[in-house]
Amino acid sequence: MIYKIVSAVLIVILIVALMMTASTSKKRQEEIDQLQQEIVVSNRYIQSLNDQLNKANNGTKPVKSEDERLLKVLNKYLKENKRNGVVTAEELSKYEKEDRFIPNLIPINGEYAISQHYKEEHPALDFAAEEGTEVIASATGEILSVYEDEYFGKVVLIDHLNEYATMYAHLATAIYDSKTFVKKGEPIGLVGNTGNSSAPHLHFEVLKNGENIDPELILED
Repeated sequence: MIYKIVSAVLIVILIVALMMTASTSKKRQEEIDQLQQEIVVSNRYIQSLNDQLNKANNGTKPVKSEDERLLKVLNKYLKENKRNGVVTAEELSKYEKEDRFIPNLIPINGEYAISQHYKEEHPALDFAAEEGTEVIASATGEILSVYEDEYFGKVVLIDHLNEYATMYAHLATAIYDSKTFVKKGEPIGLVGNTGNSSAPHLHFEVLKNGENIDPELILED
């Protein structure tokens, strides 16, 4: 008698377990079906967005410029700032005029003193500072060259993608290699005493259309 009761209880437990398993499996299947449906809807939405972007881009005329490198760098800048599309002529004109491309930022991040001003035989502004002080980009642009010079020591030359270019000399070290895009105020090196230099300082030149100009005419405090 006891054996029959135990057997009956075990059968009931087995039936309940099977029912629970079936219920769980059904619930999981429902969840999977729902997720698959959501994926289908999401894919349709993404495709719709892509179609709209393609349509918009097809209607945007790219800038006709001889300087393809400039367009490439500006498009990279837009991409880094999570913008889509090509650079139009109107945008190109706007970016060239925007402040971030104008080298008016003091290129030293720290204490400094002007040790030598601009003059004909010295077409630069010298910033005396402790060795290792951060040197920063005076404006947004592309590093054209990083090189060693017998007189200027370690040098970084930046093209600001307009009529301006800047030169940073006597550096202890340069952070980036050439063909690197840097933002205004971004560290590019450290003050040093390399080349023909008697004390740690930054030799800073500003060129406009290939000609040196007095940096103090453009730098802002």
